[in-house]
Amino acid sequence: LPLSLHRPQSMPPKRSADGGSRPPSSRAKKTRQELIRIWEKLDSSSRGHVTASEVLKQSKLLESECPEFIRDFEQVAKDGRVSRADFLELCLGRRVSTGSKDPSKPAVDMARLKKMFDEVAGPGGEIRVADLVKHKARIKEVFPPLLEKFSEIDLDMSSTVSWAELEVFAGGTGEWLEYQLDRIIGLELLKQQIRQFHHSVLLDKKRREAGNMVKTGGKYHMIFQGNPGTGKTSLARVV
Repeated sequence: LPLSLHRPQSMPPKRSADGGSRPPSSRAKKTRQELIRIWEKLDSSSRGHVTASEVLKQSKLLESECPEFIRDFEQVAKDGRVSRADFLELCLGRRVSTGSKDPSKPAVDMARLKKMFDEVAGPGGEIRVADLVKHKARIKEVFPPLLEKFSEIDLDMSSTVSWAELEVFAGGTGEWLEYQLDRIIGLELLKQQIRQFHHSVLLDKKRREAGNMVKTGGKYHMIFQGNPGTGKTSLARVV
């Protein structure tokens, strides 16, 4: 089942500092030249980027000279790598950590959410409207969206919410996408293309939020081709 995806060409991302500043620290800030010397020890092969392996090798140096790089590595890494520019930007205090991979969606304590679900769910292992009414205060304390978006969380439209559905909703669009794709048999190549499309949309969104120019305008085009009954409508609904 071939898939054609046409997207307007994006402008190359332009990096810009977000203007943020870190709280004052007792440790004196390194100058740019000092940080470049540290980078040269990190990137001894002059590849222009470092991975977690290089960080581990130079952990003692980083702990004493730029501990924020260890602390915020995952926040600045792209595909597991950190560039020289991002390293300098972070250690010079120009990049503020969001504390979450998706700043628009606060992190959810999944262990606490599961405990609440087990307390609230009925004998069938699902939350019903009656359970919402009975445990309203507890739900509001732990996860208010369950009260506000019950119908949206109910993916199979059974008027109940299972743990799988709640976990998908709390986990974000990636979890939701995998849940939907798992319900469709076969079409593995096409599913992978959908995953890549989803990833590219998220990257464009993050670039725009960082102040970079991305000229897609949110307009994407897809053509699904195939014989009747091959899954075109099912995948189109997921998209």
